[in-house]
Amino acid sequence: KQDRSVSAERIIVSNRFDQQKSALTLTRLEAEKQKQYIDKRQGERLRQKQQISLQSIKDSSASNRAEDASFGDSVEMKMNGSK
Repeated sequence: KQDRSVSAERIIVSNRFDQQKSALTLTRLEAEKQKQYIDKRQGERLRQKQQISLQSIKDSSASNRAEDASFGDSVEMKMNGSK
């Protein structure tokens, strides 16, 4: 049983070493692809944030116009003698 655990531990250590080694030895092409993917995702996130900002500005602007129109109507009604 102890031999099995030692053997399993060696396999785990060996696998971990292989993973670290492969992570360090990415080819330039793979590294460039990974960088392009990250850049693309960051660009997409930025565009989404900008769209959300534009939408909130449009919503806010529409809300302000509605308030202005409502205020204008109430002023006009007061000037005409309505309450």
